[in-house]
Amino acid sequence: MTPIVNRPVRNARRSPFDGLRVSGWHCAAAILPLMLSSSKHERTGCRRAVSPRCLSVLLLVAALLLSTGSAIAQQARPSFPPEFVAQLKGADEIHVATVRKDGTRSSVVPVWFGWMDDAIWFTTSPTSHKAKRIQRGSPLFVSATGKDGPFIKTKAEIIRDGAVADRLGELYKDKYWIAWMGFFRPSASRNESGKTILLRLTPMP
Repeated sequence: MTPIVNRPVRNARRSPFDGLRVSGWHCAAAILPLMLSSSKHERTGCRRAVSPRCLSVLLLVAALLLSTGSAIAQQARPSFPPEFVAQLKGADEIHVATVRKDGTRSSVVPVWFGWMDDAIWFTTSPTSHKAKRIQRGSPLFVSATGKDGPFIKTKAEIIRDGAVADRLGELYKDKYWIAWMGFFRPSASRNESGKTILLRLTPMP
């Protein structure tokens, strides 16, 4: 059997600002009582009411913290190595393998695929061994250079989204002449009816 090489996945460096997303929510949670307090004081005529200008500043700070934390979290997500992405963009098919119940590697098989949204996408039959093993939690090992590897370990997710299936179908139509003729092309109807399973592959952390 062909050995599988688990290529390391590049991870963004952790930043001391990784916790800003939480801090932003804390800030927003702290502002809400102030806003309610302000409204109450304005009704009672109390001089200690928080001014509208102060509330605006606090809301702006909370929004900046939330957006910054979200951007940093986005950067911290694992990504495929650039050389692997370049191979994917030039490949007509990928070779994949799953893990059987006994822990051994399955046979390596070629599949059509599409690259979009920084992920690998393809469809398979819900009764296929791949689909059943993925539903049990098996990772998917992917090679962009052939059945002999090297392979990268990926996380496979089942996606039920007709719009995404149609987008993948457009990629297939441009990439494979038989899909251009309407055969083996992902579509919303096939995805939503359960005739095919749409898979998204992303790097394992």
